[in-house]
Amino acid sequence: DCIVGARNLSRVPDVKPGKERTMSRPLQDLRHAVRGLRRKRFVSGLAILAFALGIGVTTAVFSIFNSVTLTPLPFPESDRIGSVYDVQPACDTCPASFPKYHDWKSRNEVFAAIGGSSPERLILTGDGSPERVNAMSTTASLVDVFGVRPLLGRWYTEAEDQPGGPKVVVLSYGFWQSHFASDPSILGKPLRFDGDTYEVIGVMPRDFTHRRAEVYVPLQRAIDPATRGTHFLATFARLKPGVSVTQAATAMQTLGVALAREFGHNHGIDVKSYYEVVVGDVKTPLRFLLGAVFLVLMIACSNVANLLLAARSRFGSGLVVAEIALAFALLVGAGLLVKNLSLLQSRETGVRTAGAIAFDVAPAGARYESDAQVRAFYRDLYQRLTTIPGVQEVGLISHLPMRAYGMNGEVSIEGEAPWDAKDAPLVEYRFMLGEYLKSLEIPVLKGRGLDERDREGTRTVLINQTMADKFWPGQDPIGKRFGPA
Repeated sequence: DCIVGARNLSRVPDVKPGKERTMSRPLQDLRHAVRGLRRKRFVSGLAILAFALGIGVTTAVFSIFNSVTLTPLPFPESDRIGSVYDVQPACDTCPASFPKYHDWKSRNEVFAAIGGSSPERLILTGDGSPERVNAMSTTASLVDVFGVRPLLGRWYTEAEDQPGGPKVVVLSYGFWQSHFASDPSILGKPLRFDGDTYEVIGVMPRDFTHRRAEVYVPLQRAIDPATRGTHFLATFARLKPGVSVTQAATAMQTLGVALAREFGHNHGIDVKSYYEVVVGDVKTPLRFLLGAVFLVLMIACSNVANLLLAARSRFGSGLVVAEIALAFALLVGAGLLVKNLSLLQSRETGVRTAGAIAFDVAPAGARYESDAQVRAFYRDLYQRLTTIPGVQEVGLISHLPMRAYGMNGEVSIEGEAPWDAKDAPLVEYRFMLGEYLKSLEIPVLKGRGLDERDREGTRTVLINQTMADKFWPGQDPIGKRFGPA
């Protein structure tokens, strides 16, 4: 017996006391969990489903929150990029006029680079049907502000960004991919926009986007003192090292006071963080959304705990109470959200959209080089549209309501004292033809609408109630006169 016992002991591995138990415990726990899942398959499936929904929703929302609010913008030293605004009495974030932009560029001491951009629509012609393209006219310095360079080719130079400069174009990555299948030989090839031939000189990187532009062309604008009150150029700047946004704003506000004394126009200036401008409006809603999905995850955890701890009724009852409280909080929040959405949808906008169809038409090419040719085209288009069966009213407008700003400029009122520099009024205006007001059921509160009496050469306008109350409070605005400041 002793010999046999010794022979058996010789087969036992040489391990320290307690080691075998420690090494096998995770495996035992795993086996126990698997057995439990097999015994209660329905409960296990519900638990897995609850966890999957809670974790999936939380992960998706947190990914959005992280990419929008926690991840820096895809530009070198993006914290040094700012948006520069012209400050008006009724608009504290107006774009600049070109003369003002030129003053900001030449007389500031806080920016390492400053540039601007203005959206426009170009018509791409050539192979296939004409296509409207979202274009951005920019200063040559815009890429210096954002610290980017084209993926292929080059950006246009200051010499090319001058009146009468060459017709060159830089493509966005998406436009290059969708229209030219990422062909690297696109550089140097001609593209026709609005009847003019442009040379492709560059393609921007994939992660560079600027105001949803598909192509970029040089601004090529001359400084005209008469346009100091015409605001159209969104302006951006890169701060010098060591200069904060607050310091830059203070310095530019001082410059604005000096320009107001010099030119007698409204020259208020402000600088804001570009990051805050881009993501500021969505931070708070995303935080609320993230908090809501965390509550959903907690409810999912409570559901799983309830499923697993149902032979323990007291503890399970407490979980049910907590779960009901969380669910009630979510229901109240969802109800408020639905109510606000319903109020927004039922709010009176002042225009009728039911049955209305809107589309863009932009004539291009040699046939429409002059303003007279363009006006003739639109008048002919208007007449043709009125003959279509089933069409009740036809109207043309340069900018649709609540979709985009119109054009703007500072004005003076006939018979009134000159406006103080800080109070110079800025007026948005649009051009229209035909029965635009009638087609959208926009009422004329006083006077009459535009008709055939308001032919080319006449100077008649419609104003809204806000302008009447501001410029002629308590007076009849019919017959009053105003013009460019």
